[in-house]
Amino acid sequence: MKSFLTVNSRNSSITVLVICAAVIVFTVLFSGVPLNHDSALLLQCGRLVSEGSIPFVNHVETNVHMAQYIHVPAVLLSNLTGLGVPLVFTIGVVLFVLLSCFVVLVLVRKLELFHSWAGAVVVASSVLALSLRAYSTGDFGQREHLFLLAWLPFVLVRYSRMQSVGVNRALAVITGTVAGVMMLCKPTFLLQAVLVEVWMGLRIKGKGTYKTPEMFAVYFIFLALAVHLLLLPGSLQSPFFTRWIPFIAAGYHSYNASMPAIIGQFRQYWLVFLAASVVSIFVSLRSSQAIRFLIELLIAAAAVATGLFLVQHKGWPYQLFPALGLIVALIAGPFPKRVS
Repeated sequence: MKSFLTVNSRNSSITVLVICAAVIVFTVLFSGVPLNHDSALLLQCGRLVSEGSIPFVNHVETNVHMAQYIHVPAVLLSNLTGLGVPLVFTIGVVLFVLLSCFVVLVLVRKLELFHSWAGAVVVASSVLALSLRAYSTGDFGQREHLFLLAWLPFVLVRYSRMQSVGVNRALAVITGTVAGVMMLCKPTFLLQAVLVEVWMGLRIKGKGTYKTPEMFAVYFIFLALAVHLLLLPGSLQSPFFTRWIPFIAAGYHSYNASMPAIIGQFRQYWLVFLAASVVSIFVSLRSSQAIRFLIELLIAAAAVATGLFLVQHKGWPYQLFPALGLIVALIAGPFPKRVS
């Protein structure tokens, strides 16, 4: 009887997840909402790169090399299939959303954090909900959206390592590769990932967790980009470091927004963050050590993401997306968790 209920719960939960996934697929692909302006600009950069143009040598964009490179596949597939570049890119992001959701589901079930499939599906569905949120605000496919889709599964893999839970080698390599690519798309992404890794290392003191398949995949991506940039004629020696970085830094003040204005603009977020953190900490007091560490990890990661948002002092809502994603995961996670 218990086995029957378990199977029934699993089937029902997966059905709900499939329905949610179908909703986002049809909503995104058939509603005709325009492409995000940053994505459109980077797709144009991707077209230039696909034609042999070297970033910061033959063309200039304020975004780093990798942010431009990740948009090249959409251009190449568009040329191959004859479909429009925006459509190919949007389809790619939808597939990325579904992949991220699936990986989160697999990892949460592997960690056995919930009594049933329903809890795991709730957490996995948060990825779909966040993507719908990004779509509704015109930020679907924005770098912050893509970074969250890549980084959340990576954080769960790293959490699994810290808890000595085995992770499929292929899954770890794929997760590390995708996360490594996205970390290099923006300096704040890399800084956020490094700070959270440092926090986990200090909190759990897990020896040997940096010699794992997902970390080797990240190291390889970093090394490959470094070698690639060094081989590009003149891309680093003069244009990028001595001209464009100083130029961008000198003009960064044009983005300035006052801190009181930013805090006031996002006052609802601060309340949600505070409430979610307090409730989660209360739940963690009645939970196992593993659950307590996961809750602390999500709060710490959200705090880091929030801090980096404030440090940028631009006040652009989409830059808060990684932090918002972690808060949603925090809200989705604590209540059905297994309590010791």
